[in-house]
Amino acid sequence: MWFLEQYTGKTGRRRRNIHDALVMLYRHAVRRFELSKNPMEEIERPMVTKKPIKTLTMEQVRALFKATGTLRERVAIDLLLGHGWRQVEARMVRVEDVLKIDSQMNLCHGKEREEMAPLLRETVRRLQELVKGLDPEDYIFRAE
Repeated sequence: MWFLEQYTGKTGRRRRNIHDALVMLYRHAVRRFELSKNPMEEIERPMVTKKPIKTLTMEQVRALFKATGTLRERVAIDLLLGHGWRQVEARMVRVEDVLKIDSQMNLCHGKEREEMAPLLRETVRRLQELVKGLDPEDYIFRAE
């Protein structure tokens, strides 16, 4: 369709979003206004080549750091956003893992495997402070 051809971006996301909106519009018109057919069904859905990278602005980062009230929340932000850990990986960290940190490397427990993951000095310091007084078998993130 010539209309969609005018949207030429690096990822193709805008073209795909417009295509999806037109499909829904024509689908509604077929049901509600008895349009004979949906012309968009004949047009192949555009491919998206890359996901756009969304980053936080400095103001958003400052607001996020101000919003963290406890050391546990700050460690969670460090691991999830700063280091890119998945939620399941962060939840699986035990006190014994923190106590075994060597050369800023920590054992990361994933869904399928365990592997060593590098940590920043600040994160290591916060983790070590967080686990003081906890049993080695405890998870550092737990429901309270």
